[in-house]
Amino acid sequence: MTLEERVTALEAQMTAATQADPTEYYTSVYSGEQIDQAVGDVLNGDFIVPSSTSGSQKKFQIKVDDSGAITAVEVEA
Repeated sequence: MTLEERVTALEAQMTAATQADPTEYYTSVYSGEQIDQAVGDVLNGDFIVPSSTSGSQKKFQIKVDDSGAITAVEVEA
């Protein structure tokens, strides 16, 4: 098989692989709407995280100013 034939065969395989429908999907724990909301919140600076204290139900909004100082303010859950 010549180099040109091998390249042509490889191009055909790549075309077939990239144009085929997926054969597998994954299932997300979250809906598309929940994912969109969470990503939008983070991009808008609304970054809220749960307390790392065991058993705590508290949540905190994290903010960073231009100097790099980080603050955490408790928010209603």
